[in-house]
Amino acid sequence: MKTKILYILVSKESDYYLEQFFISSCSLKYYNKDAHVVLLTDDKTNIYIENKCKAVLAYVSEVVKITFPEEFDNKKRSRYLKTNARNYFDGDYLFVDTDTIITSSLSAIDEFDMLMGAVLDLHCLLIQHLSLEEIKYKVAKLGYDVKDTDSYYNSGVMYVKDLPETRAFYRKWHNNYIEGNKHRVFTDQQSLLKTNVEMNIISTLDGIWNCQIINNISNLSNAKIIHYFCTGVHKENSTPPYKLMSRDTCEDIRKSEYQISAELIRIIENPKYLYNSPLKIFSGEDLKIVYSLQFHLLTQFYYRYYSVFKFVEKIIAFFRKTFC
Repeated sequence: MKTKILYILVSKESDYYLEQFFISSCSLKYYNKDAHVVLLTDDKTNIYIENKCKAVLAYVSEVVKITFPEEFDNKKRSRYLKTNARNYFDGDYLFVDTDTIITSSLSAIDEFDMLMGAVLDLHCLLIQHLSLEEIKYKVAKLGYDVKDTDSYYNSGVMYVKDLPETRAFYRKWHNNYIEGNKHRVFTDQQSLLKTNVEMNIISTLDGIWNCQIINNISNLSNAKIIHYFCTGVHKENSTPPYKLMSRDTCEDIRKSEYQISAELIRIIENPKYLYNSPLKIFSGEDLKIVYSLQFHLLTQFYYRYYSVFKFVEKIIAFFRKTFC
């Protein structure tokens, strides 16, 4: 495989991005032994790795370290690396988020002829997107009125050729992202949308290259990369739908001092069968309820005030039996 695989890692002991990267890079090499892995990181994370866990570099071919001002927090460091990644090193690459697991050979990327490629966010058209109004609101802060026909891409997996056009794209994306920060837009996909409207060089990849399983499982059976959104690691007293979203998995990796255990091999060999039970799938109008602010507030209330929640449930159950 000639195309490089790029990971971006900004991490510290209080998060699990390092453990996510370890799982993803292990799965990558399991199915792609000849992959050239580039790790793009910052100065602080590099010190953390060197002092605490050099074992995570077992499958890394090349480390690119960027130094930032001391006052930059990790979120800012991560977004700065991501939105300007094309200009930090040479060669065509497939960027892969850390909260992923590779399921098969990725060698087909060597045949890609587009300048850039990405998968639609939630695997749907923008007009169908469950966060359409929020996207429009945030992009408007960047000075652009979103059209329903615009393509809204997920930035978790991106194919990028090494050409002047793609380097210019990333410079513009980075500048748009910085401009968005001035208006309190700190996520990168809104500035990505605006940049692609301005330059129009991203082609739509098949969903198998970035199977966003928490939002759509239609590409799961043929998925090459499963993107499980582990950045939303569930609370300790909850059961996540997918095993790799659990803190326990990351903690086990950390406790093993980043050794490749039999359990990790089992996970890598069976990434499409890691759903927990019980599990319910939502679709259509029901998703509007799940994505509503009311549902979000109810979920927060459940985990913060569980005893009160259960008490209210009992009251409702009593009235239901009595009067219904």
